[in-house]
Formats: sequence, C-alpha cells, structure tokens
Amino acid sequence: MAWLLITTCLLVTSFVSADDLSHWNHADKDSIYSRSMNDINSHLDDVHREKRQAFTEAAVYHVTQCNYDNTQCCNDGASIEVSGINLQYSHATITAAKLVHRMVRFMPRHIFVKLTNKSNGIGLFSSSDLPLDVFEEFYSVMPTQCRTTCNNVYLDGDSTYDCSEWCTTSEYPSRPNYPQNLLWAYGNATRTYVVETNIVCDGFNTGQNYENFLMREFGLTLMTRVFDNDTLDDIKLAYENTSATSHWGDLVNSYDYFMKATQIWFDGITRDVGDMTCLHIFDNNQPKCNDLYEQRQNIKTLDRSMFDILNYVYNDNREYLNGDTSLCRW
Repeated sequence: MAWLLITTCLLVTSFVSADDLSHWNHADKDSIYSRSMNDINSHLDDVHREKRQAFTEAAVYHVTQCNYDNTQCCNDGASIEVSGINLQYSHATITAAKLVHRMVRFMPRHIFVKLTNKSNGIGLFSSSDLPLDVFEEFYSVMPTQCRTTCNNVYLDGDSTYDCSEWCTTSEYPSRPNYPQNLLWAYGNATRTYVVETNIVCDGFNTGQNYENFLMREFGLTLMTRVFDNDTLDDIKLAYENTSATSHWGDLVNSYDYFMKATQIWFDGITRDVGDMTCLHIFDNNQPKCNDLYEQRQNIKTLDRSMFDILNYVYNDNREYLNGDTSLCRW
C-alpha cells in the first residue's frame, strides 16, 4: 500500500533561478543561531512596521504525505502550509516544501495529522528581515518593545508588559531565554520559521553549510507540539543512557538530542555530533559509510534506542525506506 501511495504522488520539480542576496556582516560568534544586537537596532530604525504587512509578497505550498503543491490544499485538510514572505530567492519556498514532504511522507498518519493540527506550518523569511517584519502572529500581537528583549517593558503610560513569552524557553539548546525575533530559525513558535538562505545554501548561509536549520527545528516542533508523554519519556530515557557515552559529542539536553538526531536521520548536519555522521567521517580519504541508509544503520549500531524512535516517528518502523535528503540537495 505504501508503494502504491509513493508511485501516485505528483512531485513538483521545476525551479526558478535565484536572485542575488545582499549580505549582512555578522561578526559575533553566536551569529550562526542569531543576529547581533547592533545589526538589529540599525535595521529596526529603517523599518516602518505599521506598514510592513501591506507590502508583503508570499508564496505558499501545501505539503501532504503524498505531494506538495501551490494550489488548494487536500480534501481532508491534513496538510502543512509552507509559506515564503518577501524572499529574495524565488525557489526557496518550493525547495523547503519538497524537503518537508520528504521528511513527513513515511511517518505514521496520526503523527502527521496531529502535526497539521498543532502547528501553523513553516515560514521562510529573508535575512534582511525579522520575523516581526513578515509573520502576522508577530506583527499583529507582539509589542515592538519586545523585539530585542525578554524583560519587562513599558508600554503606554505606566503599564508594563512581560516580553518573556516572546522568547525561547530555558531548555532551548542553542540560545535559551533569547528573543525569538532575533533567531535565524525556531521550532517552538506558532509556526516553525527559518531564514531562506539556510534552505537554499546560498548567500549569507547562517548554517555555514554544515547544518540544516529546518530539519533541526522541525524536530523541536515535534517534541514541543506533537509527541505524547510516552514518546517524550522514551527520548529522555534514551538521552540519559547515551549521555554516558561519547558517540554524540556534547549534548545539552533531550531536546538537543532529538533535534540533532533528526538532522542525522536526514543527513542535515556534517559535524559536531561525535561518531554519528559516518557519511562525513573519513578514513584514508574515504567516508566511513556510503549513503544515508548506512548512516541510519550507524545510528542503529551506536544508539539503538534513538534509532527505534526515529524509525517509528519518520518511517513508521520501515527502516528500508530511504529519505533522499541531504544538507543542501534533495
């Protein structure tokens, strides 16, 4: 039945050539995950936020387990919206939609349906913008005073507002308690959002060509919005068991563990994960494994508990189904 579903899918494969992107200069060491305050403050001075939504241009694709399309979504309503707003790379939205489709096409149906109900989809934005510039859930609700802080701020008169609700949680691995608006990608918001250059691996690529942020934050979305308590407990237990080994390198917590595991499952990270990415570990100038299937088998050998979780969540316990994904090409 699965093979019948696969063969009947209509895949969109045509791409439009990309435009040039004006780069920002990010010198701080944390710019891979977030942008510097000096750049942000300079940028904010030039943006008239009240008028921003009137000038947005959006491309929208609907992702199902069978295909991805820019027409009306499926009859049963179970689809993930992938939208790109004010992008400078015209093919970024369809590229992200294709990746999301390949990540969800084999997962159990009930997980996919829950994901479509619990998240507003995927949002792409330009590196010259902020989430507050382009996404309605930001500019229609979030006070502009919260754009760069997690503290209490003054609004009109003497009233105050707690900006912490617009910040990452203390458990977010890369930048805990940090303004969401300053991140290049984040998976625990109303929608999962990511800067377009990381998707197309061009221009100012914040992942430095070794980390796919969409894969990473997609894993966070599943953990914070989709998984039941049993699955979360399984991930925490697997993390406790593997933290005593050196296979994964340095892990912050169970969220970091599953997010990086998701990247490895889809070949979206090439370093800083110990022995797990055998496609990118070389011995006598040869990679230790030859394809993504062998990399997944490497996870099975080194961390069977996480392999079983990934194989269930993304493949519905069919480890023979390959992902056909990588860091920048799919």
